[in-house]
Amino acid sequence: MIYLSICIPTKNRLDYIKTTINSIIDDDVDNSLFQIIISDNSDNDHTEKYAKELQANGYNIKYYRNPVSGFYNSIQALRLGDGELLKLHNDYSAFKRGKFKSLLEYAVKHVEIKPILFFTNGELKFSKKTICCDSLDDFVSHASYLITWSSSFAIWREQLQKLRSEPQDVDEMFPHTSVLLQTNNKKYCIVDEIMFENINVNKKGGYNIFYNFCILFLNILYEKVKENTITKKTFQKVKRDMYYRFVIIWYYRTIIDKKRNYTFDNTNANQNIKKAYGLVGLLGVKCISNAKFIISNFRNVLSK
Repeated sequence: MIYLSICIPTKNRLDYIKTTINSIIDDDVDNSLFQIIISDNSDNDHTEKYAKELQANGYNIKYYRNPVSGFYNSIQALRLGDGELLKLHNDYSAFKRGKFKSLLEYAVKHVEIKPILFFTNGELKFSKKTICCDSLDDFVSHASYLITWSSSFAIWREQLQKLRSEPQDVDEMFPHTSVLLQTNNKKYCIVDEIMFENINVNKKGGYNIFYNFCILFLNILYEKVKENTITKKTFQKVKRDMYYRFVIIWYYRTIIDKKRNYTFDNTNANQNIKKAYGLVGLLGVKCISNAKFIISNFRNVLSK
């Protein structure tokens, strides 16, 4: 039985995907128990050749050359999986030693009950390694804005087949989040164990970060409030968490600290933040980010 499919959407990142796949196949796991899916948007055939090399060496690799660009490639990767549990995974997220084996063990352990499994890589800093929730609302409250993270997402194949996952059924920028918010399970398990390390991606970005999160994502989430799928209390908690743990941090990284090598589109960043959090919220982001920049420069001067 194939218990686990690691589903990797990728585009022009051969070196990154090699590191990530090596962290999987070098983890002393029975090759018959898992599968690696590569859904490739690349402009060249380098990743395809690499996949064929892996297949020739006996690894269970399914390669798909996806002619359509965009974030829906994530859903395409999931739909190709043959394993019981389909784990979406970034091409730049390399597993720590022994942790791919741990992930497989979660799939084997839960294959009968099939709760929604969500892997936050220690980001939530829970006192316990695993937190279980008994509703979508409780799950979203605990997982917060991390429900947007692709490498956290996993779903059982039989569950995915029952959900709406065609391009017209999901948000263009957050397709996996759209699928996740369709679920109505009796049990959700958040695994807050550090399992992988993200490789630094040169020129990461390419999309309007503050429009996507402050406008699109919050609108998606608020639709679930209107449908009575999640409570307004949960919505407000996620919005607040995202402000302090994401918006302020990425405003500093992409707008204030010019030395960082990102390619995010910051068009109308201030307007998008203001629309979501109001004028006071925008001023808070600016003040905290600028203060951090001043402190960072002051420390650099002292260290010289």
